[in-house]
Amino acid sequence: LNDGRTVFGYRDPDEIQRVISKYKPMIEHCYRKALMLNGGSSGYVKVQFQISYEGFVIPESIQILNSTIKNRNAVQCIKKYIKRWRNFEELDETMGIARVTQKFVFN
Repeated sequence: LNDGRTVFGYRDPDEIQRVISKYKPMIEHCYRKALMLNGGSSGYVKVQFQISYEGFVIPESIQILNSTIKNRNAVQCIKKYIKRWRNFEELDETMGIARVTQKFVFN
């Protein structure tokens, strides 16, 4: 019986961290750009997104769960970059969609 909720699949956490590490400079760029414009100090952004079995982030799934960064442009910039992440391994469709929660900490 399918009640319409998404059943989330599995994806190797090491692979997820490898891809996130590769793209981390883009996320830091968004933060630094916001700092130059608005000043500020350290903080974090906690993001949740879903990765399809085909190996890309599902754009509509990207959500900011929590953020100490009160700069809308920085947060939008981070979401924009995450939308482009396509370097995850392609899996069999039975593996489903993986849900990822990631916290980026900026100093």
